[in-house]
Amino acid sequence: MKRSDIVKMVGSGTAEDITNLSLQEALVKLGTYHIVCVTTGIYGINGALFRNVLTNKTYAVLARNTLLFKLV
Repeated sequence: MKRSDIVKMVGSGTAEDITNLSLQEALVKLGTYHIVCVTTGIYGINGALFRNVLTNKTYAVLARNTLLFKLV
């Protein structure tokens, strides 16, 4: 899966963008989560898709920021 696919999922409402949340806010939303996919490029990780195991909701981090690296 490419980063553009994750962006499309956010645009269609399939996934919720949590890119700009703090780590604590993101962990509250994610609860118990697993990593669905991680997108990579020449500079490393570009984005990731997560799923809350209990609620089955999907969340996306679309930027190379601290939250992405702490969750992955």
